[in-house]
Amino acid sequence: MQVFNTLAPVFLIIALGALLRWRGFISADGSRTMNQMCYWIGLPCLLFVKIGLATPSAGAALTTINICLVVTAIMCVVGLVAGLAMRMRPAQVATMVHVVLRGNQAYVGLPIVIFGFAGTGHEAEAEAVAALTLGPLILAYNFITIVGHLLATHGRGVTMMRRLVVKVLTNPLILSCALGLLWNTFTLATGVELPTFGLRSLNLLGSFTLPVALLCVGCGLADTQDLRKLVPSAWAGALKTCLSLLLAVFMARLLGAGPVEAGVALVMMATPTAVASYVMVEELEGDTDLAAGAIVMSTLISLISLSVAVSLIG
Repeated sequence: MQVFNTLAPVFLIIALGALLRWRGFISADGSRTMNQMCYWIGLPCLLFVKIGLATPSAGAALTTINICLVVTAIMCVVGLVAGLAMRMRPAQVATMVHVVLRGNQAYVGLPIVIFGFAGTGHEAEAEAVAALTLGPLILAYNFITIVGHLLATHGRGVTMMRRLVVKVLTNPLILSCALGLLWNTFTLATGVELPTFGLRSLNLLGSFTLPVALLCVGCGLADTQDLRKLVPSAWAGALKTCLSLLLAVFMARLLGAGPVEAGVALVMMATPTAVASYVMVEELEGDTDLAAGAIVMSTLISLISLSVAVSLIG
């Protein structure tokens, strides 16, 4: 029942978003506007507050971050090998790496962590650990995927480096995570806190993000119709959810992680491919069909992987 109560709210809102988009209640333009609001305003505010004000023990957060970053590095290699084994073109290989690497931690992982640890007595610590883990993960995801796509489509040289710098410096998720980490460090060192009006403004702007973002996930799934690359998409979905979860279990045991550190890492690694990946793949001239298929397949498979992850929360 704990697993159902944890996953049901998230996937019911995703299903509602798909239904509203399918029935035309939310238009394509409306869905795009909602996603842009989350991407450029809501999620950056949410990430800055969650990361900037998180106060778990340094060891707990560092252990979870290490587990997730090691798994991310391994999955980068796995995606590359899988793409080459399937004889994909460079842009397709970059997309394969992208979709097996980039999980939906902010939109799906964070609410599942919050629900999954409810009633355990570790709610606050788990949320704080998850928030601090989001920062390095999102930084790593965006940097790796941007570099991979640009290398695949533009090769090396001054043009690629210029595009890389622009993409990194203008990415709102990278900026908000970096600023949140800096503010967290500054607050711990000086004791200076955000003024009340600023904190309340950021909280209000971030409060709409998770439910609206989950509706956007559903809208994105409803708009995904071209599944011509079903086989590689299925492989990508299974690798992203199941293999990532298995690697996280192995790393958690190897590092002797406690229940909170391990539980957060397992949920984060078991999440499906982020719907935002489609927008990023399209912008970076990757394979949008593969990205769309991977999002659908990984979302379906994540019902299994996330159920396992939540059941392992101790």
